Amino acid sequence: MSTLTLGYWKIRGLAESIRLLLHYLEIEYKEVLYEFGPAPDFSGESWFKVKYTLGFDYPNIPYLIDGDFKMTESNAILRYICEKYKPELLGENIKEKAFVNMAVGVLSDLNFAKSQLAYQGKNCPGNERFKTTMKNKLNDLNILLGKQKFLAGEKITYPDFVLGEIFESINDLLEPVFEEYKNLKKHFDSLCELTAIKKYRAKREILPYNAAIAKHGGVVEKK
Repeated sequence: MSTLTLGYWKIRGLAESIRLLLHYLEIEYKEVLYEFGPAPDFSGESWFKVKYTLGFDYPNIPYLIDGDFKMTESNAILRYICEKYKPELLGENIKEKAFVNMAVGVLSDLNFAKSQLAYQGKNCPGNERFKTTMKNKLNDLNILLGKQKFLAGEKITYPDFVLGEIFESINDLLEPVFEEYKNLKKHFDSLCELTAIKKYRAKREILPYNAAIAKHGGVVEKK
């Protein structure tokens, strides 16, 4: 069986939830990390110069290479990994799968709002609507996780890893939300205590959350 290759910028970004999933499933993989050039341009030429030479139908990063199969788009990659190695992480029946798909939509909205605040600056004029979206989504998720253990019910599914990464990044970069959203914090702690995730978090390379041009998380934050 071929070793998977995950390609992305040398940041956590959209690839970190994929890394979490791969480690949870204990799947061997290697990474190709593309670095930004120095200030003030922070050039992405390391990726752009090879973007159209690697044989992807939709050239983008993150990307996944599995033998002679190549794909892009983070949610599609997460689903592919689940389909191949543990399909129950997509939901085990039609209702669970529906909850998974709903969770993915909510998390996409939350991640977009978080990213806008991180890249533009949380105090940037006009960002109040992103702050409101972020707060509303966090509140909805916190209520949901007060009723059940995971996003789709009592069993873990792949969006749980996406949520964990988003929640931690918001707390580290934008606002101290660990105390305010106690059900989300309990969910995050449960993920971190999974044996494979605990091992990964203990040994992983410390990377910034975002690209160098971001107002928040463009460098490794001091704790």
